[in-house]
Amino acid sequence: MKQPTFFSLKRLALPLCTAAACLVAPLAQAGTITGVGAVTGTGLGFVAVPVIITPDEGSPDDTGNIGIPIKRFDQTGYIDIEFFVRGSDPSGTTEYLLFESVDNNTGVDWSSYTMQLGQGLGAGFTQSDGTNGLTFDAPNYIPTPNSSVFAQVLTSPTRLDFYDGIQSTGSQIYQVWVDVPDGIQTFTLRQYPTPVPEPGTLVLAAIAVGGFGLLKLRRRRA
Repeated sequence: MKQPTFFSLKRLALPLCTAAACLVAPLAQAGTITGVGAVTGTGLGFVAVPVIITPDEGSPDDTGNIGIPIKRFDQTGYIDIEFFVRGSDPSGTTEYLLFESVDNNTGVDWSSYTMQLGQGLGAGFTQSDGTNGLTFDAPNYIPTPNSSVFAQVLTSPTRLDFYDGIQSTGSQIYQVWVDVPDGIQTFTLRQYPTPVPEPGTLVLAAIAVGGFGLLKLRRRRA
């Protein structure tokens, strides 16, 4: 896989928004994000409220932007961000570039990182199947979702798994594209890391596998 290429956020005004509201362009087209709702999760440390820029109504081929300058995990759980959507025509979608800085403050290295699109929060979260048009730019995935730390990504319409690397303490950049359809009022972006197993856990796993094999061998000889 080629080295990730990172694009600057178009028309992104600084300073970035950290209050309980988002910056949204006044002119909007089909399936547009209008704001952010709840931010929650078992891994939540801190999330700077995203800056959202929607394409002008006269530029249907333009891409919007969702900028999340800080997403800090203090535990190895999940973080959910709820987005509000405006639109009524089920045939229309708007593409957004999600550009975020993800900070590992858990004290544990990560072996992979997962993103999901769905509905609901916390225990009520359900991953979407993509049939309503809410996807990670499926089926083409062009440009390819990328990360500054993981070299590979496994793509599906509503789930991305970044792997082939280790994210240690500190921040890394993730860049993905999200298609937001009309006909929905909200959606949830869920993200969570997978921690690298501790050495003691690997030793116990090896002992368990070895013991199981020895037990099978004894049974064959009996």
